Amino acid sequence: MDSPSNSEKRESSAFCSGIWNWINVTEKFSEACQELEIGELVHDGSFGLFEAMSAIEIMDPKMDAGMVCNTGKNVPYTFETAVEAGVLPLDNIALDNQIDIIDASLGSLVSWLEGNGLAQTLFTNLYLHQPYSIVDKCQKAVSLCLLKIVDLVRDIIVRVAVFEEEDFQPITYGFKLPYEITDVKVIGMLKEVEEEFSRITRRSKQKSSEGFSEELQKQFETNSAVFSRLKLLRHLHQLLLSFSRREGTNLDDCPRHINGASDAAQQIAKQIEQWDSADFNDETNGPYWKVVGFEPRTNHRLLPPTFPRYSNSRTKPSIYQYLLSSLDKLQVAFNISNVNGFHQALEFLAGFSRRADSCVLSRSILQLYYLPIGKKVLGKTPFSDVLKETAKNFCSPPSLVLKSPLLSSQLAKEYLDSFMLHCCRAFGNVVQLYGNNMARQRDRLIHILEEFSALQEEADKADAYLHSVSIQIGHDRNHLTYFGTWILYHILRLMVRFILSGLELELFSSFELHYVYWYMYEFLFGWLISALSRAENMLSDHENYAEAQNQRSGRGASKAHGKGAPPKQKKKKCRPYLREMMMYQAMQHISGGLYKSVMCFLTDGKISLPLSHFDREKVRYEHRFVPFACISTPPPVPYAQFYEVAYRSMADIPGQSHSPILALSACKHFSQAKTVLEAVQNPDDEVASLLRVCKVNYVVMKLVSGGHKQSCKFPPEFDFSVHPHFPTIKLV
Repeated sequence: MDSPSNSEKRESSAFCSGIWNWINVTEKFSEACQELEIGELVHDGSFGLFEAMSAIEIMDPKMDAGMVCNTGKNVPYTFETAVEAGVLPLDNIALDNQIDIIDASLGSLVSWLEGNGLAQTLFTNLYLHQPYSIVDKCQKAVSLCLLKIVDLVRDIIVRVAVFEEEDFQPITYGFKLPYEITDVKVIGMLKEVEEEFSRITRRSKQKSSEGFSEELQKQFETNSAVFSRLKLLRHLHQLLLSFSRREGTNLDDCPRHINGASDAAQQIAKQIEQWDSADFNDETNGPYWKVVGFEPRTNHRLLPPTFPRYSNSRTKPSIYQYLLSSLDKLQVAFNISNVNGFHQALEFLAGFSRRADSCVLSRSILQLYYLPIGKKVLGKTPFSDVLKETAKNFCSPPSLVLKSPLLSSQLAKEYLDSFMLHCCRAFGNVVQLYGNNMARQRDRLIHILEEFSALQEEADKADAYLHSVSIQIGHDRNHLTYFGTWILYHILRLMVRFILSGLELELFSSFELHYVYWYMYEFLFGWLISALSRAENMLSDHENYAEAQNQRSGRGASKAHGKGAPPKQKKKKCRPYLREMMMYQAMQHISGGLYKSVMCFLTDGKISLPLSHFDREKVRYEHRFVPFACISTPPPVPYAQFYEVAYRSMADIPGQSHSPILALSACKHFSQAKTVLEAVQNPDDEVASLLRVCKVNYVVMKLVSGGHKQSCKFPPEFDFSVHPHFPTIKLV
C-alpha cells in the first residue's frame, strides 16, 4: 500500500495531467541531443537564445545565492538556531574568542568599506542580529558599538553623496540598527567595560611582577589585548560621531580621537602575531567561518538572485594595517585647515583624491570637514565670503575692493551677491567633484564644464553691468574682464584636469598621444599662462591706483600743513603667480616635446595604427575633445587646425625623412622645460619628477635624432611611473 505522501503525489500528478496533458520528453530530448555537435544549439520559434539563457540561469544553482541553502546539509545557522545548538554563547564568552570576534568584525567592516555588502560582511556576525539578547557585558557593548559605527558611516557617506555602486553599498537588508539607544549610552557601556579590563590588566601586571608565572603572563596579555581593542572601537565611534548630523559637527576633539585610535591600533599590531591563527583565515566555508558567532551563509537568501559577489577575508595584520592607514589619511585630511586660500584648498582636495590609498570614507569626511552641508568653509566662514576673497586676491575686481564706490550702489551690490550665489553653486560642485573616485571625477567633469560655461556668461554680464554702474557714478576704474578672467582661469584648469585624468586612467592609446599633448601644448597651457599674466597686470593696476590715491590724499594733507610731498620710492613689481606660470610653461614645453616625439615615432612607423577602414583620426579627435564644445572661451580647436599644424606643415619641409627634425625639435622642448624647472624657487617633488622626465626624454630623443635603433621596429614604451601625466620614453 502506498504511503500517504506517495498517494498525494500521484493524485496531484494525475490532476495536473488531466488539465495540462503533460508529456515526458526527457528520453526523446536526450536522444535528440546526441545528434548535435559539441557547441551546437537547437533553435526553435518558441525557444530561442533568450529562453535558453533564462533556463540556464534558473536551473543553475550557482546563479542563485540562496540555492546553496537548499541542499539539506550544513543548513546555515540563524541567531536562534545557533543559541539552541549551543554554538553561540551569550554569557561568559572566553576572552580568546572575544578577541577573534572583534578582529573578524573589524575585518568585515574593512571589507564593507571596500565595496562589499553588509549581508556578506558585518551581518554574518550573528551577535549583531540581536545585540540586546547578549548577556556578556563586553560582547554586548562591542556589538552595539559596531552597529552604531555602521549607522554613522552610512550617515556620513550618504549625506556627502560622493560614492558610486563600486565604492560603497549602504543597503542594510532590513536589519534593525539600534536607534533606541543613544550614542552616549553606548560610549558609556564601552568605557565601563574598558575600565574593568584596565583594572584587571593592572592587577595581572602587578601579580606577574611579584612572581613570574606563564599563566599570569597569559592572563595579562589577554586582558591587555581586549582592552586595546575596546579602546580602538571607542575612539573610532567618537571620531565618526563628531561628523554626525545628530550631534552636529564638532571637530575640536577629532585629533585626540585619531591619536587615541592610532595608539590602540599600533599596540594591537605589535602583538597581533600572538593572536593570529590559521583557523582565523580558513575560507573553506566562507570568511571567518571558524570564528565563534560568524555564519558566512546566514544571509544568502537576502542577496539578489545572481552569482554572489565573493568577499575575501583579511588576515589580522592586514586588518589593523588598513585601519592605521585610514587613520593616517584622516590626519592628512585635517591638514586642509592649514592651507591658505581657496585655490590651494582645491589643489589639496585634488591631490587627496588622487592618492592610491584614498577610500570613500576618508574622502567623505574631508568633504564634511572642509565644506559642511551648511556651506561654511571649515564650519566658520560662509562660502560666498571665501569666494569673494579668492576673486579679490586673484585679480582685485574694483567691486570687491574695500571702500569701493561701487558698493554704495544698492543695485550693484545685489547684482554682485546674485553672481556670487551662482559661483557658490558651481564651485561647490567642484569641491564635491574631488570627493568622487578618479573614474567618476572624469564623468562629472563634463557636466561641471557645462555649468562653468553658463557661469562664464554670467561673469561677462556682471563685468559689463558693474562697468556701466562705475561709469554712472563717475568712478575712474573700469570693471571689464575681471570676473571673466577669474572664471576663465578655472575653466582652463578644469579642461587640463579632464585631459590629465584620461592619462591617469590610461584611456588613451599610444597612437592618440600626439593630439592629446598637442592640445595642451598649443592651446591650454598657453591660455593658462595668458590668464595668469592678465591677472598679474590687474593686480599691478590696482596697486598703482591705490598708490596714486594715497599720494593724492598725502599731497592734500601736505599742502594743508605747508609741507612738500615726500620723495617717491620705486616699488618692485608684484609677481604672485610667477611660480605657477613657470610650472605651466615647463609643462607646455614637455607636452610639446612629447607631441613631437610621438609624431616622430608615427612617421617612422614604430607605433602601430588601427586599420584604415575601421578608423578615422578625425572621429577619434572629436570624440576625445567633445566635452570642450560647450565652452565659448576658449573656443574648441577643430581637427582641421590640428591637421594643418601636424601634417601639412611637415609636408612643406624638403627632404624625405622628417623624423630627425621632429626628434631634434623634441629635444629642444625638453631642454627648455629643464631650464625653466631648474629656475623654480624651492623645488618640490613635482618639480623633481618633471626634471627627471625632461632629462631622460632629452637623452632618448637625442639618440633617436642620430639614428639610434632606426632599423628596430619594436614600438617605444611610454612609462608613467615617474610622473602620472608625462611619461618617460624607453626604446626597446
